[in-house]
Amino acid sequence: MNEGKFMIPFGSIFVACGIFIMCLAFSDSVKEQTSPLILIIFGGVFFAAGMAVVIGGIKSVKTGMDTLKFGKRYTGKIFRYESDPNIRINGYPAIILVVRFFEETNSVIGNIREVWIKTGGTNTKKYAIGNTIEIAVNGNDAQMISKTYKAIKDSYLPGQERLMSQMEISTRLDAPQAQSAIPEYNYNSNVSAGAYPTGAISMKDVLCPGCGGVVSLVPGSSVICPNCGRKVGLTIDNMIV
Repeated sequence: MNEGKFMIPFGSIFVACGIFIMCLAFSDSVKEQTSPLILIIFGGVFFAAGMAVVIGGIKSVKTGMDTLKFGKRYTGKIFRYESDPNIRINGYPAIILVVRFFEETNSVIGNIREVWIKTGGTNTKKYAIGNTIEIAVNGNDAQMISKTYKAIKDSYLPGQERLMSQMEISTRLDAPQAQSAIPEYNYNSNVSAGAYPTGAISMKDVLCPGCGGVVSLVPGSSVICPNCGRKVGLTIDNMIV
């Protein structure tokens, strides 16, 4: 989710407050109590600050729209979480998805890239580590293609074992500054500790209950078996479900 969608209404509130304060300067009742010039200056500060935020939000939204429209599309894996220092919900930072994908489309041996995707939320159940995700990348901006996520999140991605390994990546887009201390809190989740893991979680090879084929997935996630199409899940306690 683009943070510009938050900035525009937030800045608009400051703009409205600034206009209201400046209008008070022309009220006869207010003139008797204070200097109209003070109100005009004070309101002007609110107005200018609000407009700066609104303009920044509009630019951010436009950048995101351009990325979705003109960016190159990749399919990757959610590798880990980081906290978003710019968005807090109920006092807790929103999560940023760290997504890994192959630099060359449909390749399982090429360079691996890593991008940061802002979600605007704190629900780690919705974006489980190991889930498959489609993204659009345009320059230094990356956006999640939300309309395809639900359909492909459990699908097997060729080369996903490499993507989810602890290996160093080849290239990475510039990432926003994130907080190093991530709270042990999981909004809309029963997990109370380690909710925002900053390190990678190793893939596990398990046998599909449907066909007996080997399926690789992360504990706490699920995938669709590429052999028989059955959904295979693995709990954080390594129990097949």
